[in-house]
Amino acid sequence: MKNLDLLLEDAVIDLLRQEEPSLNYYTSDSTNDVEWPYVAVQAKITSEQVGPQSGIFAVDCLAELHQKADDTTAVSHSTTARSLMQAFYNTTTLSNRLSNAISYSGVRVFYARLNSVQPRIANEEREWVKAFNLEVIAEPNSVV
Repeated sequence: MKNLDLLLEDAVIDLLRQEEPSLNYYTSDSTNDVEWPYVAVQAKITSEQVGPQSGIFAVDCLAELHQKADDTTAVSHSTTARSLMQAFYNTTTLSNRLSNAISYSGVRVFYARLNSVQPRIANEEREWVKAFNLEVIAEPNSVV
């Protein structure tokens, strides 16, 4: 069974892929060579909530959209980023959609929100990057 952070990475990718299926998606444990354009998702357990041995964890999750500046325009990049952001604001709450995406694992997501969206340009790679920072509080069925 996967760890909570990897399960949440998979859930975020499932949500984003519904909005932009043409992108390539990678988790923090991906070993494949990166194919452009892509979204890299990395989750990290930051603390245990409520108290010691509660089994409820805070998880920071970062999803970054990467596109080559030579292959796309700033307007096209912004359009793709807005499409991805829509995945976080659909009709049901984000915590419910994340829970549903990984329901097979027994993970319960109590709270999830998009904290920030930060654009940047990586000059050395000539790429457009948009970073989506999420905060999640979840309880795994079992801690692995």
